[in-house]
Amino acid sequence: MKNTLLTLLVLLFGFSNPIHAQIKPYLHQIKKNDGPPHSLEMLSIKPFQPSIPTVARPFSGISYSYRTLPQLAAPLKGGKTLRVAYAPGRRIPAAIYGESASASVQSDPVKKVFTQLQEVKDYLQIGDPDEEFQIISSQAGKNGYTHFKLQQLYLEVPVYGGQLTVHLKDGKISLLAGRSFPSPTISRTVPAVPAKKAIEIATLEVEKEYRVQHIPEQQRKLMGLETNKTELVIYHSPDQEDHPNLAWRVELVPNIHHRQVYFIDAQTGEVLFHQNLLCKIHRHKPLFNGPAIGQETGLLESSERCIPMISTAPIC
Repeated sequence: MKNTLLTLLVLLFGFSNPIHAQIKPYLHQIKKNDGPPHSLEMLSIKPFQPSIPTVARPFSGISYSYRTLPQLAAPLKGGKTLRVAYAPGRRIPAAIYGESASASVQSDPVKKVFTQLQEVKDYLQIGDPDEEFQIISSQAGKNGYTHFKLQQLYLEVPVYGGQLTVHLKDGKISLLAGRSFPSPTISRTVPAVPAKKAIEIATLEVEKEYRVQHIPEQQRKLMGLETNKTELVIYHSPDQEDHPNLAWRVELVPNIHHRQVYFIDAQTGEVLFHQNLLCKIHRHKPLFNGPAIGQETGLLESSERCIPMISTAPIC
């Protein structure tokens, strides 16, 4: 009994403080009692509130606007559906999953690949895939996979950076991935600037930035460094992909520490872009004496050959 009374007193004391705190602001409104006793109806007491105030909803002040997301699946002929994925900032798909109905009836894998390209050419913004893509390699992988690598062309000129890989699983297309560009609108693919002139322009540019060193032919072969290499390509500048240029890709090796590539406009001779092709790891001691060719397994077990080039230049 004693414990029960003590508990009741504690509870009564705990509830009395919040109630007193709510009544106190209104006590001054009660007139002095000069007459009969006050009735409880004269006291305007608000409903009980917790002693600790509740906080506002953290996102109550934020408004939202909703929109329908673009469909990632596109229905094609025969009721088949392809899933299309885009890279940020690009309007050309980076990957297309699945196999179209027209491609599924083809038994020959090469015909299957080009039938698939015909079905998705609107996504790729390609005029004629049969004319603008060429199979440059095929590889049988593990677990039933076969990989076809295709090079994009325009009027038989390679589109630089335009390569797609079609992956087949047990004879059925599972994925088309890579990077391609809309069919170029270049009207002339005959260069006004010859390859020799492009090399001269690139050489003058490289001499402005690097010390040119004579590399004996035997050492150059040992290191896998081929200089004055040219190729006519369709080039898309990184910041102007909608404006392709007919260009010479010129590769120069001014010294053993640098391997430069220049893109020279084949009509005007303008330098469109250049970069160093060698990734460097700066050390005081050489890591190896020559090129090492490695084998790397990539997406869906397709293999890539890689040649690491390591600089032995000391840290400045």
